[in-house]
Amino acid sequence: MKLALSSRLWESADGYAVDQLQHLEIARELGYVGVEMRYPLLPRGRGEIRVIDAALRDQGLTAVYGPCAGVPDDQASWEDASRVMDTLHDLGAGWIKCIPMNEEQVPGMVKLADMAQERGMILCTHLHVNTLTDTVANAEKLLRQVDHPHLGTIFDAAHLNMSGDSDVHSAVQRLMPWLQLVNVQCVTHEDNSGDWKQVLPDDPGATDHSAVLRALPSLDTWVIVMPSCATGQDPIDVARRYREALLAAA
Repeated sequence: MKLALSSRLWESADGYAVDQLQHLEIARELGYVGVEMRYPLLPRGRGEIRVIDAALRDQGLTAVYGPCAGVPDDQASWEDASRVMDTLHDLGAGWIKCIPMNEEQVPGMVKLADMAQERGMILCTHLHVNTLTDTVANAEKLLRQVDHPHLGTIFDAAHLNMSGDSDVHSAVQRLMPWLQLVNVQCVTHEDNSGDWKQVLPDDPGATDHSAVLRALPSLDTWVIVMPSCATGQDPIDVARRYREALLAAA
C-alpha cells in the first residue's frame, strides 16, 4: 500500500497553515511516500515548479494527483486547467481530479480527459456527495457514458457512507474497472442532528477503511489521507494516527 498525505489537513477558511515545501517535509517525516498537490498550493512559473520538483526528489516523495478548479466553462478557466495539468505533469503526477456537478458539464469532462491523455495522465472524478457522481450508480453512469480510456474515479468510503450506502465491497467491485485512487477520511453519523462529522480512525462509528483495503485486488493502489481538521486539532497527530491505522488494517 502506498500512502500519500493531502495538505487538506492544514486547510481552513483563512487558507493553508503550511506552504507546499512544508507539506512535503512533514509528509516525509511522518513516513508517507506521496502527496496530494492541492490547487491553491500548486507552484506557478518555471522557477517555482523546479523548486518543488527538486524538493519532491530530495524527500523521495511522489506527487500523486491534484485537482483543477472545476470543469472549465470559458477561455480563462480552460487555460487555467491546462496550466494545472501541465504543472502536475511536470511534477510527475499521474492523475488530475475534476468532479462534474451536472449533466451540462459532461462534454467538458470529455475534453479534460482528452487533455489528460495528451499528457499521459488520467482524469478522475470522485465519489462525492452533492455532485454528479454522488452515488455508485451515478458514478458508474457517468463513467460508462463518457467511456474514455483516460477517465477514472477516486473511491471514497466516507462519501459512500454519506450517500446512504454501507456496502463497501459491492461499491468497490462495481467501480473497479475505473478505480484509480482511494481517498481516506473518517466520518460518523450524529444521531441527534442527523449530520455527519469528521472523526479519527479509532473513534466509535468511524468509517471502516479496512473493508476498502480488503476489497481492493491488490495493495498497490495509492491511498490518500485527506481528512479535514477541526479547530484545535493537531494535523500532524491526525496524519500520524491515520497512517498507523491504515498500516494496521492492511
